[in-house]
Amino acid sequence: MTFRFNIGTHRARPLYWLHWFAWLIKPAVIRRTVIFSQESKYDLQSEDQQDWNKLFGISFSINPHKQSARFGWRYNPRSNKFELSYYVHRPDGPEYDLIAELTPNWPYECEIMLLDTDYVFQVINLSTGQKISATAIPKEHTRRSGYLLGPYFGGNMTAPKKIIIELKKINK
Repeated sequence: MTFRFNIGTHRARPLYWLHWFAWLIKPAVIRRTVIFSQESKYDLQSEDQQDWNKLFGISFSINPHKQSARFGWRYNPRSNKFELSYYVHRPDGPEYDLIAELTPNWPYECEIMLLDTDYVFQVINLSTGQKISATAIPKEHTRRSGYLLGPYFGGNMTAPKKIIIELKKINK
């Protein structure tokens, strides 16, 4: 599915939750294929370029800033790569770190495995079949159901131009 951020917006269209069932009971894994195209590149020309946008994930709280796990993304103009991070919200704030660099126009499988004690973020380059990241982050809760979170641009900045991302649900 093609998601578009219009200039000056945070949320992509179409709305993520309109197309995929939003509430999950005891999910084990959330998988998506992502392609960042040339239309996904942006340059904020400020330190805000280092802010993480959100790709997809799950929240276990009404407030996604309390208990959630998702992939973050940003474009690095110097390397001409898209950077992926894990992005976990805990009650005391977010935790994130770079886990992969992606080449524009290449397909990648991104998954979040929801284990009893950890979130495992995994990235596979579908062009080569190579696993390029598998990062486990401890969970601080025992909740077993939540709702899906979709693409979001920012930090504090909105999309500086029209940005297009291909994001497809994978059922295995």
